[in-house]
Amino acid sequence: MIDTPPEPVPYYHGPPLKPYVGIRAGSRAFGAVALILGGLSGCMGLAVPLLLTVKQPGHPTVLRPSVVVAGALFYLAVGVAGIAFGLGAVRLRRWVRPLGMIGGVLGTLGGMAFVVIMAFSLSATEAEMRSRRSAAPVTANVFPLLFLMIVLLGIIVPALFFWFFRKPQVRAMLEYYDPAPRWTDKYPVPVLGLAVALAVFGLNELVSAPEAIAPIFGRVYSGPPTVGIHVAECAITFSLVPLVLRRRAIGWWGSLVLCLVLSVAYGATIVRADRIEQYRRAGFTNTQLTSMEMRGAAGQLAAVVPQAIFSLAYLIYVRRYFLKARYKDTA
Repeated sequence: MIDTPPEPVPYYHGPPLKPYVGIRAGSRAFGAVALILGGLSGCMGLAVPLLLTVKQPGHPTVLRPSVVVAGALFYLAVGVAGIAFGLGAVRLRRWVRPLGMIGGVLGTLGGMAFVVIMAFSLSATEAEMRSRRSAAPVTANVFPLLFLMIVLLGIIVPALFFWFFRKPQVRAMLEYYDPAPRWTDKYPVPVLGLAVALAVFGLNELVSAPEAIAPIFGRVYSGPPTVGIHVAECAITFSLVPLVLRRRAIGWWGSLVLCLVLSVAYGATIVRADRIEQYRRAGFTNTQLTSMEMRGAAGQLAAVVPQAIFSLAYLIYVRRYFLKARYKDTA
């Protein structure tokens, strides 16, 4: 008689464990934040045209219709980008990691520039509002709360996006749940960052075209011809994007020249003594001119100069990727 070994007892161990539980939840949480911010930005873009109905003494509207259109397009573009990124992060797509890092850096730099400008004009703006609405006790708390909100949404939140998505664990988690190669895998992150920055600037020029205002080398131009200036800058910038992605030397040199020319062009306008009068002749309202006077040239330079320095430093850093036709991606 042959002894038959007993059958193994089928123990129940529960459902199979899914790795990267905490990191996966973090990606979806950041995706939810992006969806909320993108939705809010889209709603603001839809609500901006209502500013045309707001009246002020002595002026038909608070803002010119062209400025309102430009603002609405900007908020709508940011809303679409935020919603698209949020959906990708919630669905654990691997392309969100490089874009999350790049968006975090660009958002932090933009938020810091805005905070600097606001800090220069905060006290003067608050004093003017107090003089106009001295009977409103809530006015004293509006500007500090607004300042803190801008610091939170403009600096802290983008910095957290960069901090989270740069983690190696996030890369491993996204590659596990999304093993198929994506378009972002073909480019080193620093090169992709330069291309995204150019695309964002070009899009900004495109949505700014309806404003019909162009400050160039100390003069402020206005009218229909300036629309062509914005469109030309947009076309030049967009033409550099594929060259940068292919790591062509002309793409890097074009980006460097564009950065230098625009930095000098905007800086020369800021330091010009009669810049307020230039903007007045260009069609700015008294409300906008007062806001510019409160910021002052020092406040605007404090925001523009660091950004120009960072852009030049980044271009010098990323140049190594353009020195060889094939460069191993170590990002």
